[in-house]
Amino acid sequence: MVPQPPQDSPYYPYPPSGFAVFRARNVIRAQNGPRAFAYLVFGLLVLIGWLLFLVAAVAITESHGETLVYAGLGLLAAVGLTVLAAETTARSTRTVVGGDPLPPDTDPVRLLTAEESVKKGVLGWDLETNRLARILAGQKLREYGIRFPGRTSAFLASVACVQAVLLTWWLVTEGVSVDSVFLFFTLLGNALAALLYPPVAAHDRHCAEALRAAYDHYATGPRHGFHRTYAAPGEQDRRDGRRRPSDGVPR
Repeated sequence: MVPQPPQDSPYYPYPPSGFAVFRARNVIRAQNGPRAFAYLVFGLLVLIGWLLFLVAAVAITESHGETLVYAGLGLLAAVGLTVLAAETTARSTRTVVGGDPLPPDTDPVRLLTAEESVKKGVLGWDLETNRLARILAGQKLREYGIRFPGRTSAFLASVACVQAVLLTWWLVTEGVSVDSVFLFFTLLGNALAALLYPPVAAHDRHCAEALRAAYDHYATGPRHGFHRTYAAPGEQDRRDGRRRPSDGVPR
């Protein structure tokens, strides 16, 4: 693989939405405190579910004692589900991060730009963005689906097979219904995902490896010759004391 030099794409291709910035901030928080962040997110989600369950329990029970029993059982299940989901997610996050999390003070817009660089497999001109992209590329290569695309595809195919059996049984016993149509489309989606996942994962892996190789080869910083060899347009003229119209300064 020949490392590719930096490309003219140093910035996020379009103004990021508020949701994109919010997601980027949460990615940074999750990597720097995976367990606390996982417990916070799943705790809130499960709490909402438990409150909805409590409302339903009040509606179907005939006495306060039964309501308290349902509420207690639901609370125990909620706590167990929160612990299981949070610990599993935190462990997965730590595996992907691999001891190299994003800096806590990372600029979310730079992070979004770095994600675009990883998707394309090329460096930009901003050194900090390139450093973030290198971190993200390493994390991408540690993802389970990227490391074992065949296993992920086999799992999706297995789910599709189970759905096919259920759909066949449903059609034989109950005929066509709204539920069977919904199951058919979910079966179709899983089968399509199982078919397309390996090439998509291979493309993502190739781009991440290309960016990692480019960063390690051109190693940002004057000491490694990155600036001298691949200066951004107009940058070398500014270093030499020459001004260009692009600098925004009259000649």
